Amino acid sequence: MGIIMQTEVRWDGQQVVIQTNGRICGSVRALLTSPVFDMVGREYIRQLKKRDAPLLRLVPTGTEIEDPEGQLLDLIRALAETSLEDAARVLPSTVAYLEPEMRRSLREFVEGFYTCWRSSDRYLISRSEIGAKTPEVRPYRVFNAKMEQMSQMVRDMYWDTCENITGSHPRVFHRVASGCQVGFVALNEDWPCPEGPYSILKSIPFIRQAWIDQPLRIEQSRDGRSSRFQRVDSVPLSGMPTDADEWLCYPAQVGGMVVFVYFHQRFMGMGCSLTNLFELASDEQVSRGPRAICVFGSDPALFDRPALSPAVYANDAANNLLVGIIPREEEFGYFGCLKNMILTLHNVSMIENGRLPVHGALRRLTLRGGTSVGVLLIGGTSTGRAAVLQSLDASGESAIRETRIVATDLVSLEIDSTGVVRGFGTQTGAFIRLNSLRNARALVRMDSAIAMGSKDPESRVVLPVTTMDDVLAGYPVDYILFSNNYQDVDESHPIIERFQDAQSALQVFREGAVMSGGMSASSGVMHTYLATGFGPADSEKTFETLARRAFEAAVLGDVFIGQIRTRAGIHGFEESGPEAAAKELLRMLTKEVVPTGIG
Repeated sequence: MGIIMQTEVRWDGQQVVIQTNGRICGSVRALLTSPVFDMVGREYIRQLKKRDAPLLRLVPTGTEIEDPEGQLLDLIRALAETSLEDAARVLPSTVAYLEPEMRRSLREFVEGFYTCWRSSDRYLISRSEIGAKTPEVRPYRVFNAKMEQMSQMVRDMYWDTCENITGSHPRVFHRVASGCQVGFVALNEDWPCPEGPYSILKSIPFIRQAWIDQPLRIEQSRDGRSSRFQRVDSVPLSGMPTDADEWLCYPAQVGGMVVFVYFHQRFMGMGCSLTNLFELASDEQVSRGPRAICVFGSDPALFDRPALSPAVYANDAANNLLVGIIPREEEFGYFGCLKNMILTLHNVSMIENGRLPVHGALRRLTLRGGTSVGVLLIGGTSTGRAAVLQSLDASGESAIRETRIVATDLVSLEIDSTGVVRGFGTQTGAFIRLNSLRNARALVRMDSAIAMGSKDPESRVVLPVTTMDDVLAGYPVDYILFSNNYQDVDESHPIIERFQDAQSALQVFREGAVMSGGMSASSGVMHTYLATGFGPADSEKTFETLARRAFEAAVLGDVFIGQIRTRAGIHGFEESGPEAAAKELLRMLTKEVVPTGIG
């Protein structure tokens, strides 16, 4: 159904991208005369032709008709504002549609037209702010209201058209998402952009506001990631965008740094999903420029990349920029690829700044007695750490007064001036498997989730879980536990086991063993250096120094360092293992047991 005045419309597969100069039409008549109405109508007729559908009998025939499809769409436009009977009196060519069978077919055509529009992924990009900037008027509210109004107008047009065809009004009204699912205000901003091949980035607008009709489902071309990123000596500038009109920039606040994420409009779904994962950087942060740039969707025909891995990153020391480039190929049509490149760039920066990035989840728990503790669970994919923490939420209601989420995927450890180990997060959202959401606290946020469509039963969702205040608070870490999902529990291998010294802890953490599965391409017991697959292996010497320093400081500070056997990778214990681990962890936090030590 139609949407915009003075627009540019692109239909790419199941995706419709509408760009406007800021003028969003505000009447049904404007909807009917918009280019999107015509484009969607002709796309639906094309689909009917592809299967030689009986509804094609509605399309007028005759050599004297220059545009039979356009004539049928003109009739639909008329029926949005007048009854079929009245239209037949004015337009004699429409009398045939009064026959009962043709009337039913016309009603079915409108239903299919509406469904064709709603089954697409629909994005609107406003290239200017809507509304005056005055103390009385807040322009972001004007944009939001326009997006809401658009959806209601499309529904009204659909209902009115059906009633004008059938002569009877519906008794049940379904208030479904009918306008654009995502709206962006995208503006050009001044920032200290390097010259040369980077200069085209000046012309790519920044997302300054996002409106999302949630819950939202995004289709991906892949179910999981299979590629590793390669560090190269210099930035392959052939991977920079070439047509600014096809790109947007999401300036993401990734922990304490800003990453400009440039994504091609072919990946609009994954680009908009960043809104649920990373905080949108402020105008002031944008004006200062980024610490890193991520280009997602470079032209593979122009991108001169190494044979080992088509996705690369490098340090442009001359411009003080870290740059990651991912080509526009099906292999990378998975949100995890984009997320992991961003986190890789973050980790490289953290290592340079003396922080230790680890793959894990950090919670700040306030117990009933008033004590607050920082609990860090380290481990890679499928270790059961998320399941343990969710079970802890469910079983710890009587013992835990408050839970603050610092990190769900990546933690940076820093030793402060007093020797205390503190943890910082990177993102305000979580990218997690749908089937891992076990408790009401997680499920209650599903109405704001962005679901990643997939045939895989372990499809993932991106949902907001915390705030930047907690991400950047730098809470002290009191417990560091490696999530061991591959070892069974017995008298010699308790659920929670403490390491007596930094060397013993480092040995286990360094191996990063995990029983893989789920969304990764690997299977069986795999090893990832310090359980962190985002960059550290490319800076192993420096990373090893930081790890040893952090673990020695933790031991000196009497931080509990050990491993927690979740058994999440053992058949038959996928659920009961993390539940038992959570109960044991709760008992330890409330001082009911003292885990045995090794070393």
